[in-house]
Amino acid sequence: MDRKTQAEGEARVKALLIEPLENRGLAKPAGLARAEFQKMKASLCAKLAYLSDLSLQALEEVAAASPGGKD
Repeated sequence: MDRKTQAEGEARVKALLIEPLENRGLAKPAGLARAEFQKMKASLCAKLAYLSDLSLQALEEVAAASPGGKD
């Protein structure tokens, strides 16, 4: 994947997966520093950049339906 395609894919992951989950209440884990959380999200965007819009939307639905954490 070239740089342009990778960057476009990362932007799609952020727009279709990360931001919707954050809007639903996805929060930084208590034991994780803010910088580490940002790095983790960037890494996730880079790793999932190859996914299509439809796949990202499906992944967001699955993640939203199966939240983890205290609540």
